[in-house]
Amino acid sequence: MLRHNKRMLAFFLNLSLVLCCLAATLRPGAALAQRYLVQTYQEWDGLPANQVMAATQDSSGSMWFATRVGLVRYDGEAWTMESIHDAAVPQVEARLKTDSQGRLWAASCKEPPRISVCQDGRWRVFTDLRPYTGFDIAGLEVLEAVPGRNADLVALITVSANVIIWQEDRWQNLPYGSLFGPIHATTRIGTTLYLAAKNGLFALDLLAPDQPPRLCPGLPQGDPVYYMAPDTSGQRLWLVGPTWIRLWQDGTTVSRFGGLDLLSPSAQAQTHSLADRAGGLFFGSLRGLNYFHPQTGLETLNRHNGLISDGTTGMIRDREGNTWILSSRGLSKIVSRRFQGYNRQSGLLKNEVSAIIELPDGTIALGHEGGVTFLDDDIRFLAWGDDPERRTRVMDFELDARGRLWAATDRRGVVRISRQGEQAWQNAEAGLKGQIYSLHFTPRDTLWVAGSNGLFRREGERFVQVRVPLLPAGYRQFFRRIVSDNEGGFYLATALLGVFHYRDGHFTHHPPRDGEAGRNVFNILPEPDGETWIGSSSGLFRLEGGEIVRSRAPHPQLDRPVYSIIRDRTGRYWYGTDLGVMVWDGRRMRHLTLRHGLLGNECNRDALTESRDGRIWIGTDGGASAYRAPFDLAPEGRPLVSIHGFRVNGQEVGTEEELILNQPPQTLEVLFSGSSFLDENTLGFRLFLENFDEDWLHLGPDHAQRMNYIQVPAGHYRFHVQAVRSDGAVSRVALSPWITIRPPLLARWSVRLGMVLILVVLIWGIFALVSGRRYAQRLEDEVRRQTQDLRRSEQSIKAESYRLAATLQNISDGVLAVDADGIVALANPAVQNILGQDRNPVGQELKDLLPLDWSNVGRPSQQIPHPHRPRTTLEISVTPVETQQPNQYGQVVVLRDITDRLGHEAEQIRTQKLESLGVFAGGLAHDFNNLLTVMLGNISVLEDAMASDDENAQMLAMIREASQRARNLTNQLLTFARGGEPLLERACIAHIVRQSLEFSLSGTNVRCEMELDHDLYPVEVDPGQIDQVLANLTLNAVQAMPDGGILKVRACNLGTAEHPLVMVELADQGCGIAEEDRARIFDPYFTTKPTGSGLGLAIAYSIVTRHGGHITMESEVGRGTTFRIFLQAWRSGGADTDARTDANAAPKKDSPS
Repeated sequence: MLRHNKRMLAFFLNLSLVLCCLAATLRPGAALAQRYLVQTYQEWDGLPANQVMAATQDSSGSMWFATRVGLVRYDGEAWTMESIHDAAVPQVEARLKTDSQGRLWAASCKEPPRISVCQDGRWRVFTDLRPYTGFDIAGLEVLEAVPGRNADLVALITVSANVIIWQEDRWQNLPYGSLFGPIHATTRIGTTLYLAAKNGLFALDLLAPDQPPRLCPGLPQGDPVYYMAPDTSGQRLWLVGPTWIRLWQDGTTVSRFGGLDLLSPSAQAQTHSLADRAGGLFFGSLRGLNYFHPQTGLETLNRHNGLISDGTTGMIRDREGNTWILSSRGLSKIVSRRFQGYNRQSGLLKNEVSAIIELPDGTIALGHEGGVTFLDDDIRFLAWGDDPERRTRVMDFELDARGRLWAATDRRGVVRISRQGEQAWQNAEAGLKGQIYSLHFTPRDTLWVAGSNGLFRREGERFVQVRVPLLPAGYRQFFRRIVSDNEGGFYLATALLGVFHYRDGHFTHHPPRDGEAGRNVFNILPEPDGETWIGSSSGLFRLEGGEIVRSRAPHPQLDRPVYSIIRDRTGRYWYGTDLGVMVWDGRRMRHLTLRHGLLGNECNRDALTESRDGRIWIGTDGGASAYRAPFDLAPEGRPLVSIHGFRVNGQEVGTEEELILNQPPQTLEVLFSGSSFLDENTLGFRLFLENFDEDWLHLGPDHAQRMNYIQVPAGHYRFHVQAVRSDGAVSRVALSPWITIRPPLLARWSVRLGMVLILVVLIWGIFALVSGRRYAQRLEDEVRRQTQDLRRSEQSIKAESYRLAATLQNISDGVLAVDADGIVALANPAVQNILGQDRNPVGQELKDLLPLDWSNVGRPSQQIPHPHRPRTTLEISVTPVETQQPNQYGQVVVLRDITDRLGHEAEQIRTQKLESLGVFAGGLAHDFNNLLTVMLGNISVLEDAMASDDENAQMLAMIREASQRARNLTNQLLTFARGGEPLLERACIAHIVRQSLEFSLSGTNVRCEMELDHDLYPVEVDPGQIDQVLANLTLNAVQAMPDGGILKVRACNLGTAEHPLVMVELADQGCGIAEEDRARIFDPYFTTKPTGSGLGLAIAYSIVTRHGGHITMESEVGRGTTFRIFLQAWRSGGADTDARTDANAAPKKDSPS
């Protein structure tokens, strides 16, 4: 019976709450009671009185409020009462205004009526408003003096349609009251005063007040204009009538919105309006407050939204973009409307929201512990009941193929909820075990359920447990979440093993790569491009190579628990964490928390989603917050900071001029203040005392706005301070005047210097009196001794100069002395001999005399041109020498000609290598010649025996010819080995090239392309040896192109008429020669081939050298090698054109097959 009564009581409580929520939305135009980021101020917060009538902000950033007890200034730290006059009873200011010059204007409607202006801290009061007595002020507009108009113009507009103009200490009441009807609001654009009144919108030229005001066109005829405010551009007007809202400019309606059921003010009421930066309009009166935006429509603002009152007595937007709503119950400051917040005060079942989903009809379902809340045009909820057994938490939402809502609950299993609120539970009786954490529908509408006791699949009306085969032995089948992979399968998140993937009946395990990090998984986000993001207790991870790895740059990086992940339609990533949400836009990470309007700190893992209208819904431990991008505006401006003064040993000192202290103080305190209303409680500071602090000091928001320095030593100092706002914005640096601290009297340098001078004078007098004669005698002896030493030094220097000159004249090394400007000042004769110059080097610039690479002068040797030989190699030594001018240095340069020495050394090394080659080549050629003798003898016998067989005789003749060529080559090798000279004869180089390459390339897969000039000089060579050189080079090319290729052969004439040359070039397309091997390729026995002997190039080099020519090589790895042979042309009898033509009768290009 008791349990039945509790259930009945819970039913009626829930029913009453639903009825209250419905009642709150019955009034047409009302919206859900969402909460915003609002700060409120009342008397217990320091506000002197709750009733506030007007507000403005001065140029220093302080807010001024007209309250019931007088004028109040608020700088973000303290509330200060300001007195305008000496009256015992404070005047109530009805309107406040700050003009463009920073002056503060105040208008009072109480007896006696007056207008006051404050400039540089001084007030001036104008009270001569007779015969006007008490009235309600609808507006105060100030037109400042400008060149050509030397007086200020002030317009005071009353609700009862009086327009009172003050100019040059004279008041004028304009007689147009009957034209307007009651005036609700005023504003000024330029010199035009606009009046929103019962009879419409009127415009009055303040510079021509005698001209009647005009009724503005473009508005519904006969309709009153209740509310008016300029938009953020200052050129257009927001206008609100009985059923319409319009954006109006110069008689034209820019935008119109009609058919609205608006709450009209009373007939004689003042109204207040304010355009915001998001493109919307706040408007209201004592009866209520509304907000309109073209995208979101009309919204009522009251205490349910976090404000302190349902109506307003005024509103203002400060320099940072905050909206202040004034009321008779205090102040409300709307910092941001980026988040719409919903909690239990808004009508939700509970504060904490554990899951969120959008239903097909646009309704937002919010899961709690104990039930579900539905948000559409109103708020309603479905509660499980107060029975402890029914206190189960919604862990996950899903929609089936028919659009029905399913919920996973931790203690009661799975429930299907119909549109009518009917519940169909499935739990242990249907086969489910343990606590249920997540559910998922496949594209075929198969329901999978995960929980503390494993994975289940719905078959018919029952659930069948599915074993995951890859779990370690002894591990419980525990799965935290199921997420679709967008391809028909799904991912399973675990608390200890990372992620499992199921597709087509198979499971795949994705463990963490780093062991512990990343194994406790809360959520998974697969993307269409194949990227898969993983939120875990250790931060943000991703799948890479089948493993879970930490997300690193350029990807987003998070090291705090990540409970939920989504990607919105703009491409931004949202991460629900244990402290708010993080937003990554591809460039920077943004952190949104309670101070940005979020209702809670911790975001739940199934409570992050994007609705179809573009809002991001975030379920937290404090409620649900809906992010709206159009209202996510960065704060305007920067914080302000100023320095007020100093306290020296407890005594206050001003900051108007330099502070000079005659001795170091015990304490030096700097007083400063900052101003920012984004969040006064989070304003910090950066401080720096120049010439004292090594770096900036940082003070948190809890620190007093003063800095105390103890025992500052003598010196010159200046204080720097910056204010730091909660969003990271900093103010400009405020600088104090210079602070000069003089040292104590005895520590001052002037006093100490005077005392030292007096002491020195006394000591000097005594010393001069006692030692005068001794000093004179000692001075005479010293002069005599130094004279003798000077003579000996001159003789020694002269002898040393003779020896040095003789040495420089006779040594073989060149010596140069160079001054600091690089000009040669001294040179011995060897310099001219080494450089081959007749001109004296003295007076020349060193860089012109020696064309060296002076940036690399530290090399062992460098080459320079010589007039009588190709190049000269010098060994250079440079030593800096200090000159007579300070910090200027000359140089001593020593030159040694090592050209001949290097040539002898190179020739000696080459000779030694060739001698070694000769020993080996001689033995090899001798043995091979013996074998050829046997072969030729047997060939002769076979030729006699087969004389009648023409075919075989021809083949034997070819064998004999090849063997004879082999014998000739062997003889040449023997000749090379013995050091013999080649048997020179006049020959056709083109013929030798064709014959050698045709024989060498026979049977290979290398194709030859020849380019032989038709007018090649005859050469004086040993054809057999040159054939051997070409054969060796061709063999190397064939071996370098195992897969075949092209061997390009070119021959041409080079040199001059006096020294004619013939060049033969062979270029292959092989693998090339490594750079480290190129210097040794002509060395005997050096080879890079596994089966090579290392003799071919050495023999080729030897043969070409003995012919008086030379051979060169160029190679590039991967592209091929080019050898060039340079041979002397036949010079007997000069150039013989006919001989060249006969010897090279072949065409210019030839390619043997």
